[in-house]
Amino acid sequence: MDSLVEINIYRITQEAINNAIKYADSSHILVSLSHSKNILSMVIDDDGKGFEPSKVKKVKNGDGGMGMTFMKERIKYIDGRLFLNSELGKGTRVTLNIPI
Repeated sequence: MDSLVEINIYRITQEAINNAIKYADSSHILVSLSHSKNILSMVIDDDGKGFEPSKVKKVKNGDGGMGMTFMKERIKYIDGRLFLNSELGKGTRVTLNIPI
């Protein structure tokens, strides 16, 4: 893979893990990697407190919350897709699908 793609995958994964540590009070974080002929898939699961994704501020006001914005910008830059699933009390799953 191109080094810029690799760096962006690393940074997105790093942000997802940091969010699980910083905000979710997770006791376990699992990073899974798989691939097919055309897609690299990475899943970051945590068992934290979860949140309501629809309530995450989408405004860049410098008052936190920039991590999700940066994750979305990075995945777009490498022509990938990012899926975010979370439920209060049930943890969070971040899924990255990147063309290879």
